[in-house]
Amino acid sequence: MMNKQAAGPTSQTSNAGAVGMEGVPRPTLLPTKVRHLEAALATTLWLAFLPAAFYVGSGVLNTVILVLVIALAIHAYSMRPYCTELDEEEVEAMGEVIRTNEPVKAGAYPGLAIKETSEEYRLVILIIVLLCTVGCSISFSMGGGQVVHQWLLPTAADCSMKDIAKIESTHPRFHCSDGFVDLAQQRSLMAVSGSLVKTYTAYRIVPVYEKESPSKKDLPVAWAVSKNEKFTSAPCGGNRQGLCGIFIEKDPLWHEAIDKANYKTLKKLASDEMVKGGASDKFDQDSIPAVSLTNLANPNGRAIYLYMGGSFYIIVLIGLINTQKTMLMEPASKLDADRIFGVDRPGYDPLQDRVSSNSIAME
Repeated sequence: MMNKQAAGPTSQTSNAGAVGMEGVPRPTLLPTKVRHLEAALATTLWLAFLPAAFYVGSGVLNTVILVLVIALAIHAYSMRPYCTELDEEEVEAMGEVIRTNEPVKAGAYPGLAIKETSEEYRLVILIIVLLCTVGCSISFSMGGGQVVHQWLLPTAADCSMKDIAKIESTHPRFHCSDGFVDLAQQRSLMAVSGSLVKTYTAYRIVPVYEKESPSKKDLPVAWAVSKNEKFTSAPCGGNRQGLCGIFIEKDPLWHEAIDKANYKTLKKLASDEMVKGGASDKFDQDSIPAVSLTNLANPNGRAIYLYMGGSFYIIVLIGLINTQKTMLMEPASKLDADRIFGVDRPGYDPLQDRVSSNSIAME
């Protein structure tokens, strides 16, 4: 009779025993209610990331925001009731496993199966959000943020390349109706940088003339320079005529000291070649501006990084808001009785619960 009673305890007894072994939530280092504050703070920081990336332009600040958002999102997820405790159905299923020493039959607990499936989806969404967070930061750092700045710059439209030197003092960008890029006089320079990992950068320079088919004695009106990009005779894209671009003094792509040094070397090389070809030896290579010829709607082909970064940003924002909504609507945690601020955190009393559960199981 004793053995039979031990082998076949009631459902209440088995549940209590299971709670005593596995179902009692252990107090966390921080109160579980903190997850709501962490999710809200992660969302607020993410909202501040976009203005910081566009207007502050600090890589350190962007990295700090990125790390904080990821850390807060992961920690808030780990403080959810699903990760800190078992609900009644899970306790009942565990009690059956302990009582029968057999796995739970499929379909025995349909609510538990649905819960497990929904939690898998939530975990996948969290992983996607974290990956998109990193992807957004990478996209903006690769030039996506600079595209917006260039779009907002004033543009000199319907101008002539003969006035390009005057335009530089009034407009950062230009779209002139004439101009000719003499690709036959192109010069290039390969620069090597990096200590642990070697990186190669191809710098190119070509003279820009006012009209096509210049003579050897004609002097250029500007230098066109590029970094890891090839020149084209129609840089404005499509069937648009003329030349368009941005002055490199206003282009963040040319603000590094090594870029300016390599440009200076290339300019001297191209100037010497022009003099050897018949140009006047009194030509001052520094008297004409340097420009980066590019499609103003897609500066240096970096608009794709803006579109990708913006898409990732929206996905992360929706994911963070959805996570916070999920935590607000899900059942409260047993540990949510703990106070967020203060030393006194009553919450669950694991010791008392274990004593009660063990006494019931022994009976």
